[in-house]
Amino acid sequence: MQAIIRNILITCVLSIIHTSILNGGVYPDHSEMTARISSLEKGYPALCSVAVICKTAGGMEVFAITIGAGETEKKPGIAIIGGIDGRYIHSREIALAFAEEILMRSGEPEIRKLLEEVTFYILPDVMPDASAQYFSKIKYERNINAVETDDDRDFSTDEDPVEDLNGDGMITLVRIEDPSGSWLMSPDDPRVMIIADPAKGEKGGYIVANEGYDNDEDGLFNEDGAGGVAFNANFSHNYEEFGLNSGAHALSEIETRAVADFLFDHFNIYMTVVYGPQDNLSQPMKGTVRPPQRGKKPDGLLKNDESVNKLASDLWKKKTGMKGSPANVMTPGNFAEWAYYDYGRYSFTTPGWWVQADKSENSDVAFLKREPAGSDNFVPWTKINSSRFGGRQAEVGGIKPFATIVPPDTLLSKMISDNFSFITALASYHPELELIGLNIEKTDDNLWRVSVKAHNSGIFATCSEIGDKNKFTRRAQLTIDTAKEQIIISGQRRQALPRLEGNQAEEYSWLIMGKGNITITAGAVNCGISAIKAELK
Repeated sequence: MQAIIRNILITCVLSIIHTSILNGGVYPDHSEMTARISSLEKGYPALCSVAVICKTAGGMEVFAITIGAGETEKKPGIAIIGGIDGRYIHSREIALAFAEEILMRSGEPEIRKLLEEVTFYILPDVMPDASAQYFSKIKYERNINAVETDDDRDFSTDEDPVEDLNGDGMITLVRIEDPSGSWLMSPDDPRVMIIADPAKGEKGGYIVANEGYDNDEDGLFNEDGAGGVAFNANFSHNYEEFGLNSGAHALSEIETRAVADFLFDHFNIYMTVVYGPQDNLSQPMKGTVRPPQRGKKPDGLLKNDESVNKLASDLWKKKTGMKGSPANVMTPGNFAEWAYYDYGRYSFTTPGWWVQADKSENSDVAFLKREPAGSDNFVPWTKINSSRFGGRQAEVGGIKPFATIVPPDTLLSKMISDNFSFITALASYHPELELIGLNIEKTDDNLWRVSVKAHNSGIFATCSEIGDKNKFTRRAQLTIDTAKEQIIISGQRRQALPRLEGNQAEEYSWLIMGKGNITITAGAVNCGISAIKAELK
């Protein structure tokens, strides 16, 4: 009775926290997230377990939440990942709120059925060192961890960081009048600085940099700040040697290795859903323009995976109602492309929210033009002491950190609800291998022909097309176990199954001598395992 009461209380507390967030509450810092994650495991021990997969250089834990009924590692799995870029602070809340909601609704028949068929792995914040900057005394957009690095390669580390020159607790921009500068005020909104375009007859007159001084007097501003390496630049696909914040080598960081190890250890994962800078949901990726070549990675999605990306994209747009698409650049070493090309899984990625702008509009101008009346997202340009800038006039100002990346509080509730609806609907498309149409025909006194179909009753294929070609996806197998006295005259005892598209089937048959029980098993953990028994008599 005490355990039941405790679980009810925990569920009520989680519901209050979740409702507070949905109603526009502030984003949780790392300690608050830790408490919420711990409450999930305590409140739903039969459905939820939590693991710490690493501790960062900044001393923060990276959590992996496993949610599902029964033998979780023997069912198709979906990885939901937030926090791959510390600037997208809302991505953490989408992931964690999904975990909370699916557990709170686990008593509903539809959700319970989904948890019996699919396992969810939620990693809400894989880069907590970067996310922490949102909650710090000095707030600025950060996408790197807390590892000391020599970004400008001058044999010193972190010697030229950003600085709060006007004392407002935020890092915005500094603009310095300079005839050789390449920046000018936008003709559409003088508050916004843009790079001059000589082709349009434009001429710059300012140097623009992140707020701070040129502390090492090398002519560059804030080029070697605190930290670090970017999670979203440290993966092996198209990894950029000596790239900005890319690390000493691919998967050089504690966080990236831990996440990759976790994913590789869970062969049942067939799909990743990532919230961060990249996007293939508002605008699905294009297919490869050349046939796959041995030893070379494709330059786009393989044909069958392209159609699945389109399916997921249509579903996401239907569930969220988002229009247009963000400025999307598949930067070197990013996680989402690695998850597809190297890990071999279906990989879907979206920022979740972006500033709605026309193609011809500057995104900052569009943001300021469309923000509600009375909004406080811009720091007016204000003159500061010019002695550190060679006597040139200098001003600090600009759009506040995170304002153009993180959705307003008023949109958070809908965004969480819409993405929960999207993920659960997408999860219902999971592959599901089953054995159907068992037929037993006695051909002689002691001889039987046995036939059965391996059928994928799901919408997704048993694995991605690219996963069928690499070495990191489990191939589905079909086996037949017979009694000791029985002999298989024809047909294989064990064989690999081909990749099966949704609603596709393959028939198999055996000629078996001798009476007794047989068991036919088909599948793999990433597409489900089915078994059927029969007696030959």
